[in-house]
Amino acid sequence: YGPYIAVKEGFNSTSDNRLEISFPNNADISINQKKGFTLFFWCIVRKTPGGVHRFIIKKGNLSEELTPSVGILPENTNFFVKLNTNKGRTESLYSTKQFEFERLYNIAVVFEIDYQNDLTDVILYIDGLLNSQITVPGQPLHNHGHLSVGKPDDI
Repeated sequence: YGPYIAVKEGFNSTSDNRLEISFPNNADISINQKKGFTLFFWCIVRKTPGGVHRFIIKKGNLSEELTPSVGILPENTNFFVKLNTNKGRTESLYSTKQFEFERLYNIAVVFEIDYQNDLTDVILYIDGLLNSQITVPGQPLHNHGHLSVGKPDDI
């Protein structure tokens, strides 16, 4: 349960089309209150690699605010997940699969936080199947920036 976004079409990571969501300051969406959170969306890769990271989802107002960020790598069609942790580190998870063009994919990124051991598991599912996962020290570092779906202004 929590906030959700429904986008029909037209938002992408390589044009000026984007959806930016701002929650009121009193909205209780802190990612550090529960044992984790999940990002779930459908995606179609339509363009060849362009030499820059193509963000699909990004939370933060500055380029160094990355919790969480999901996108496509600059040199191929593999997905990446990036997050900042309370240990002062930026961690990345990469898909083991390159995505085919014009095919609909179901993507789920799960962040499971183990407060007792101060670790976070980041798990990527593609079409319901486990693709890759990492365990990172610390917890995702919350920021109060905007949640962008599509291309963020500053990147």
